[in-house]
This record gives sequence, C-alpha cells and structure tokens, in this order.
Amino acid sequence: MTDRATVTASAPAPLQSGASAHGAAPALRLQDAGLAFGSRTLWSGLDLTVAPGDFVAVLGANGSGKTSLLRTVLGEVTLTSGTGEISGRPLGRGSTDVGYVPQRIAIDGYVLTGFAGFQDLVNAVGGIGVDVPYAMHDPYSNADFPAGKRHMLGRDALAFSRDRHDVPGGDFGRSMNQGRLLIAALRQLKLDVARNPAALLTWVAAGAKVLHTDLGLSEIAELLLSMTSLDPGHVENRVVSGTGAMIGGLSVVRLGASAYATFRDLAADAILNGRP
Repeated sequence: MTDRATVTASAPAPLQSGASAHGAAPALRLQDAGLAFGSRTLWSGLDLTVAPGDFVAVLGANGSGKTSLLRTVLGEVTLTSGTGEISGRPLGRGSTDVGYVPQRIAIDGYVLTGFAGFQDLVNAVGGIGVDVPYAMHDPYSNADFPAGKRHMLGRDALAFSRDRHDVPGGDFGRSMNQGRLLIAALRQLKLDVARNPAALLTWVAAGAKVLHTDLGLSEIAELLLSMTSLDPGHVENRVVSGTGAMIGGLSVVRLGASAYATFRDLAADAILNGRP
C-alpha cells in the first residue's frame, strides 16, 4: 500500500480463504488489492481482513483514496488489482451484507435553544416536576437540592441538568440526569393536558416563542399531541458507556464496547431491546 492513506483495523493473522478466527467468513477481506485511475495509483498491495464485529478507521489526507476504498467495498468502483470479498462473496453492487451512512444526512427538522432559552421554556410551561435521585450541592452549576420530588422552574431545571461535579459518573451522571429531566417533562406534559386539554396550547406557544426551529405551529402541536400517548414509565433512560480522555488539550469521552453494542442494537430495528 502506498503512503497516501493508512488503514487501521483489528485484523487477525492471515487465514485460509473464506474463514475467520471464529470459523465464519470475514465481514471484509481484501488481498493484494489496488486501485488506480489512469496513471494515478491511489493505493496498492492492500491486505485487510475485518472480522464480524470489528471496527475499522480509515485515515489519510484529502485525495488519498479513503472514499474510493469505501466505494470499492460497496461495489461502486472495481479494483484495479487483487481481490475482495464481503462475507465470502466477491465485491459487487447490490450486496445485502454491506451498507453505508453518508456524511450528509437529511434532517427532517431541527430544534435549538441555549441556556437562557431553556430556562424560558421551562418557565413558560409553568415548571416541571422532577424526582431528584440524590442530594446535589454543586457551586459550579448552582445545583443545590435535597433528594426527592420537587417542582423546578427554569433556573433550577438548568442547574439540575448541568451538574457534573458531584453526581455519580461525572459527565455520564449528568447525561443520565438530563434524560431524567426529559422524561419528567413528558410526564408533566401528560399531567397538564389530562387536567386541562387546552394546556397543550401553552406548550405549543412556549415552543414556538422560545425555540429556534424549522417546524411550523401545526407540526409542533402534532409532535406534542403524539407525545401525550406515550407512557413515561415505559421510556428507558440509558447513557452509553465510555472513558474520559484528553485530545489536543480538550476533554473528550471515548465510547466503550457496550456503547457500540447499543448502537448495533438500535441499528437493527430502531428499538432498544437490550440485545448483546
């Protein structure tokens, strides 16, 4: 392979054709593969075996052939030399064993707000009933609550969802509490509408006034109305696992193996059902 691109993979030692370390055909196998366009060789001599469940990162400068490698795997581009297989079958278009998510993904709608807007939104609907899972005393976020149920207006709701210094798991605990707040908001919406169906208009007006969104009033109303049919007790709050790290002087979270297992679970049917 040329020095134009680098492929990083969890690849086992060379195996007999059509088999992997687990006895099944590799998800992807390239042998002495090369790709050229005219007189320009993008890469050559590529030997790569990816077992089912492996994650692979393709690194390289612009123009080094990263996208072309993916197009080759998809069967959109034919190898200039060498061979390639997907699940034991030759590379080619129309394989049901391979797919891709494009970099540019169509978004049906968006909703944005900031800290101030978040507080205004919670205040506009009259506050949210939240069950604080443990005592919180964090001067950085201004979270200062005993454990137990309390009705929160915007300032307290923001502090509750921002606290990461004295919650179990730090950033992960904060994410869990943000999920708790979202479920609490769903429960509050259902309670408000059950007491007075016209309360739905209060929530619609709050969203239309405070949020930055490309959704129209009717779409906001339809979305909120559909939410009233959900049972908050059946909404699972889950935070994927990972570890903290510093990259380029910035604090980041590296996702763990169970996080990717969750993503695979969701990718199967868009339902989180806890399959390994």
